[in-house]
Amino acid sequence: MIPLIADEIAALRDVARLWTEERIVLIGASGLRCFLKVSWRTTEDLDLSVAATVEDATAALDSLPGWSQDPRFEHRWRTGAGLAVVRCPKATS
Repeated sequence: MIPLIADEIAALRDVARLWTEERIVLIGASGLRCFLKVSWRTTEDLDLSVAATVEDATAALDSLPGWSQDPRFEHRWRTGAGLAVVRCPKATS
């Protein structure tokens, strides 16, 4: 198990303050490394899935101080510390 780094924890706290009632799921390599010994699996971003519409998620993330949307990828954001956070759209039924 490899614990999250301080910038990742700060990003998760920021997102958790935005969505206090919705579920936030850490997925991808960063999620795996929290629970499994997967040292071979590296990542440079934090993949999150949030139960919110694309519009609501974009507006909420845009309100975070220091966070900015990647102009090339609408689903990718950067924290003030430069950490890439990927917003995965919620599943629809």
